[in-house]
Amino acid sequence: MRNKNLIAVIAYDVSQLLLLGIFIYYNFVIGREKFTPVVEYQMNMALGILIILLSILGIYMNRRIFEVFKIEKEYEIQQINLKNIYALNNLQRSQRHDFLNHLHVIHHLAETEESKALKNYVERIYQEVYDANMKVNTGLLEVDALLQSKFSMAKIKGIAIEMINEANLKDIKIESWKLISILGNIIDNAIDACMEGDKENRKIVVELKETKFKYLFYIKNTGAPILQENMEKIFLAGFTTKGEKGQGLGLSICKKYIEENDGKIEVNSNNNGTIFTVEFYKF
Repeated sequence: MRNKNLIAVIAYDVSQLLLLGIFIYYNFVIGREKFTPVVEYQMNMALGILIILLSILGIYMNRRIFEVFKIEKEYEIQQINLKNIYALNNLQRSQRHDFLNHLHVIHHLAETEESKALKNYVERIYQEVYDANMKVNTGLLEVDALLQSKFSMAKIKGIAIEMINEANLKDIKIESWKLISILGNIIDNAIDACMEGDKENRKIVVELKETKFKYLFYIKNTGAPILQENMEKIFLAGFTTKGEKGQGLGLSICKKYIEENDGKIEVNSNNNGTIFTVEFYKF
């Protein structure tokens, strides 16, 4: 489908160039005085009809390109959802695989009457399973799948997760694929920051709120702070502190999508951690 639309765009551009060439040739090379009034009238009519037809074709092609773009973005969202679901499924399968091993340990601790050790072990296993299967209900299935996948990824890396959801995003105006890109990029940055920070204090808090007029998102992390000299640069395309591993596009894309939807993004960072604040108007 993309190839067909590309061919159509090329054909349309070539047609415009040909029409422009005919117009220039007719008006400046041949000269109108060489034609009788009747012929000149007919040529003007023909050029006018061509211009109208090309204008109609241009409108039609723009609509088609927009529709194709929308379909492709929806497909990308579905691919992201499948990837997130696949990651969650793998995590749950690994938990089931380890379940028998956990039972052996619990059985051994029960037999040896190590009640304190047994209690601590069971609590740790329960917390691990609870965190991995944390229920997220934002009102958008795509966002739910993304958050659950990112939370599972963070837990595997030893990062504690706290989710505070006091919003229903069902009616949010921004397109879901753009919202996924925004949240995904900011959470990925939070995970990277935590991995560079204190190993004993790795935590991410995702807080979704709404007021009468706004949706508010807070993504906090206790990782390495952003240097003051970089605070004005982090939203610039191409800027990265990750060396060859980074492309410097994530946060610039976030800012672009947010501002396109009349939203705002702010960041504050110090030795206690970093918080990104994103807000969108409801109306």
